[in-house]
Amino acid sequence: MKLVGLIHDPGAPKALILVDKVMRQVPVGQRVKGEWRVTSISAHGVAVSNGVRSVTLQLGLPQSI
Repeated sequence: MKLVGLIHDPGAPKALILVDKVMRQVPVGQRVKGEWRVTSISAHGVAVSNGVRSVTLQLGLPQSI
Protein backbone atom coordinates (compact mmCIF):
# COMPACT_ATOMS: atom_id res chain seq x y z
CA MET A 1 0.00 0.00 0.00
CA LYS A 2 1.47 3.34 -1.04
CA LEU A 3 0.12 6.88 -0.76
CA VAL A 4 0.81 8.57 -4.09
CA GLY A 5 -1.31 11.72 -3.84
CA LEU A 6 -3.99 13.74 -2.12
CA ILE A 7 -7.08 15.42 -3.54
CA HIS A 8 -7.74 18.58 -1.53
CA ASP A 9 -11.50 18.99 -1.80
CA PRO A 10 -12.56 21.03 1.29
CA GLY A 11 -15.78 19.05 1.68
CA ALA A 12 -14.49 15.58 0.80
CA PRO A 13 -10.72 15.09 0.66
CA LYS A 14 -9.49 11.86 -0.91
CA ALA A 15 -6.28 9.89 -0.80
CA LEU A 16 -4.77 8.37 -3.94
CA ILE A 17 -3.51 5.00 -2.75
CA LEU A 18 -1.79 2.32 -4.81
CA VAL A 19 -3.02 -1.11 -3.65
CA ASP A 20 -1.87 -4.27 -5.43
CA LYS A 21 -0.89 -2.23 -8.53
CA VAL A 22 -4.33 -0.54 -8.67
CA MET A 23 -4.76 3.20 -8.03
CA ARG A 24 -7.74 4.02 -5.80
CA GLN A 25 -9.35 7.31 -4.72
CA VAL A 26 -10.33 6.73 -1.11
CA PRO A 27 -12.29 9.15 1.13
CA VAL A 28 -12.29 9.06 4.93
CA GLY A 29 -14.28 6.09 6.23
CA GLN A 30 -13.87 3.89 3.15
CA ARG A 31 -12.05 0.56 3.16
CA VAL A 32 -8.71 0.46 1.38
CA LYS A 33 -7.77 -3.22 1.59
CA GLY A 34 -9.30 -6.00 3.68
CA GLU A 35 -10.23 -4.53 7.06
CA TRP A 36 -8.00 -1.44 6.58
CA ARG A 37 -9.99 1.79 6.44
CA VAL A 38 -8.95 5.46 5.98
CA THR A 39 -9.53 7.23 9.30
CA SER A 40 -8.12 10.68 8.48
CA ILE A 41 -6.50 12.69 5.70
CA SER A 42 -4.14 15.61 6.32
CA ALA A 43 -1.47 17.51 4.43
CA HIS A 44 1.12 15.27 6.12
CA GLY A 45 -0.35 11.88 5.31
CA VAL A 46 -3.25 9.49 5.59
CA ALA A 47 -4.10 7.46 8.68
CA VAL A 48 -5.45 3.96 8.13
CA SER A 49 -6.65 1.49 10.76
CA ASN A 50 -7.89 -2.07 10.95
CA GLY A 51 -9.49 -1.58 14.37
CA VAL A 52 -6.47 -2.99 16.19
CA ARG A 53 -3.53 -1.24 14.56
CA SER A 54 -3.17 2.25 13.07
CA VAL A 55 -0.60 3.33 10.48
CA THR A 56 0.11 6.71 8.89
CA LEU A 57 0.91 6.54 5.18
CA GLN A 58 3.27 9.27 3.98
CA LEU A 59 3.54 10.42 0.38
CA GLY A 60 5.77 8.22 -1.74
CA LEU A 61 6.69 5.75 1.01
CA PRO A 62 5.37 2.18 0.64
CA GLN A 63 3.92 0.50 3.75
CA SER A 64 3.60 -3.22 4.25
CA ILE A 65 0.33 -3.87 6.04
